[in-house]
Amino acid sequence: MEININKVKVFLLSLCLVLCLTFSGCMVVKYKFMEDVSEISNIEIVKLIGLKQEENIVVAPVLETVHKITDKEAFLEDFDKLSCRLRWTEPTGIDSEYIGRLILKIEYLDGKYELISDNAQAEYGNALMGNLEYNMHTGIYVFNEQEFNELLEKYMQ
Repeated sequence: MEININKVKVFLLSLCLVLCLTFSGCMVVKYKFMEDVSEISNIEIVKLIGLKQEENIVVAPVLETVHKITDKEAFLEDFDKLSCRLRWTEPTGIDSEYIGRLILKIEYLDGKYELISDNAQAEYGNALMGNLEYNMHTGIYVFNEQEFNELLEKYMQ
């Protein structure tokens, strides 16, 4: 049985390419909200003005509402068009680096909410029930910063 060296090379090169694409650290995806979009009760553009701490542990963000989104469906349609990648890395939450920056606050009917910036996300429990539980995503969604900021600007007009 004769083995064609060129076919073996092509096969191994193809296999390496497939493995690299499969296991690369960043994939193009659609953003996956904390809950189903039908459960979204409110969308706001907010500014992070501080972080509430207890015993040197951040328990809640201090937010200032800049603008409430009135056309939720149109906003979600535009948001869905943003370039988004999922980076499989240590999760990044909304921390002191984001103080003074505009971010999205997505509130749900059950009182939970999530904060979304161009390269960090954080989920919070029901603040109305005293549950400020903070959960980080596995991996982080990374948006094109310019596109993300342009979307916020569009809806602040």
